[in-house]
Amino acid sequence: MYKDMIGRRFGYLEVKEYVYTKNSHAHWKCVCHRCGEEAIISGANMRSGNSRGCAKCRNKIPEKIRNKIRQHYKNGHTQVETAKHFGINRHTVRTILHEQKS
Repeated sequence: MYKDMIGRRFGYLEVKEYVYTKNSHAHWKCVCHRCGEEAIISGANMRSGNSRGCAKCRNKIPEKIRNKIRQHYKNGHTQVETAKHFGINRHTVRTILHEQKS
């Protein structure tokens, strides 16, 4: 059984319909109000805040903010502290930090 989430919004995502359940997690078809793309997202990820937009929008952080994130990390803060400071996922921080090395 799953919680009915149709019509709810999580960040840029609006839940449109139930799709399937995998490993006890309901997955939902959502529309991203930032870019208009549809995506299938786990309800648990949306409720926890891990998913607030589709994969297409995930890395759309302006370069100016990316530079501030890099500087915050260089000033001795951990990836987790940096993520909390900027209100983003720590994996996004890690991606931004690795982009600089490439």
